[in-house]
Amino acid sequence: MANNRNIHEYTAKSGNIEIIETNKKNVNKRKIVIVAVVLTIAFLIGFVVIKGTHSAGGFSQWVKTDILRVNSGHGYPVDLVGNTVEKNNKAMIGNYFAYLSDTTFNLLNSTGGDMVSVQHSLASPNMKCSSSKALIFDVGGNNYSIIDTNANFYNGTCEGKLYCADISDSGVYGVAGETNGYLTKLDIFDKKNEFMYSYKMSEYYASSLCISPNGKRCTVAGVSTNGGKLVSCIYILDFSEEKPVNTFKFDENIIFDIKYLSSDVIACCGDLESYVINLKSGEVISTYSYFGKNLSDYAIDSKGGILLSLSASADGKECQIVKIDPNGDIRFETSTELQVTSVNFNYKNAIAYSKGHIYHFNDSGEQVAIYECNKDVSSVAISNDKTVYTIGISQINQIKLQ
Repeated sequence: MANNRNIHEYTAKSGNIEIIETNKKNVNKRKIVIVAVVLTIAFLIGFVVIKGTHSAGGFSQWVKTDILRVNSGHGYPVDLVGNTVEKNNKAMIGNYFAYLSDTTFNLLNSTGGDMVSVQHSLASPNMKCSSSKALIFDVGGNNYSIIDTNANFYNGTCEGKLYCADISDSGVYGVAGETNGYLTKLDIFDKKNEFMYSYKMSEYYASSLCISPNGKRCTVAGVSTNGGKLVSCIYILDFSEEKPVNTFKFDENIIFDIKYLSSDVIACCGDLESYVINLKSGEVISTYSYFGKNLSDYAIDSKGGILLSLSASADGKECQIVKIDPNGDIRFETSTELQVTSVNFNYKNAIAYSKGHIYHFNDSGEQVAIYECNKDVSSVAISNDKTVYTIGISQINQIKLQ
């Protein structure tokens, strides 16, 4: 028999990949080259497609989850880890859903698999997220942690009680808390956790902090009283300057959230009014007053602007859904008869939860669909691919918008 050879062959498994090796010498080199070229092209196409929504760490997680099927779950719903999740303690990190309960930080992929699950001992946990990391901290305590999508984490301590914190896509982060002789001390650190900037506030307690996307400056909202009246002040701090480059004051309105819509524009949400401010011109380009309506929920998105749910009644019914775009213009004001308790949005889609249903609105404020869900939902989030996540008393669920 011509050219019969004994071929030694063995098989090993790595994850879901089966590796077969052989000592056969007459392997067709041309086929190997073709396969290598095809795989390289496929890899590059995949990289280009997801480059806009994934950091380097997020890209590696995408390969693990979507290509190698590591951490693949059994679908939704999944059990909530912990007892409670405060309304603001949920976010999208890339295409992964993050939530912070009273006991644990969890990051879930699209299949319900645990990408990260880290226990904590924070008495009053709060969370801020970038596109690849979460900063969790103890309001009124001293401790904070930074966790990425690969479960790497860093633990830090603030010298006084923490008020607020934030982390940007650049990796630069900051913590604001009490200090001797001043009402607030702000400390800024680089992505290697090295100290880089500090600022002390003598007149205001910090209520919100936001780091710019490039990590070169930040915005701090503070609150105080003057003659018995409530006053909020927004500080614009450049990390190359000792003093604020600008300040904005507002009466009788507590600013409790800020987000950069671009490097020169910020959105600020308060309990009575919301603002869009152009930092380059130093102008408040939009002031949206609630005119006595109750704010039942809000969301700020860097591409979408501000989304508000305002109730005309004390019982929270008859909510009006309002969207303010990054230019400060009112995109829509949609009146409903709904008792809305949670809202979220992305660039083109807005969602509102009310009594066991998800209401889907388009970018013009028109209701386009209604989806049934659990009646115990406390908070909702939406990803860029129109996947909605709901947090209930005991479960996290998922709904795909059409």
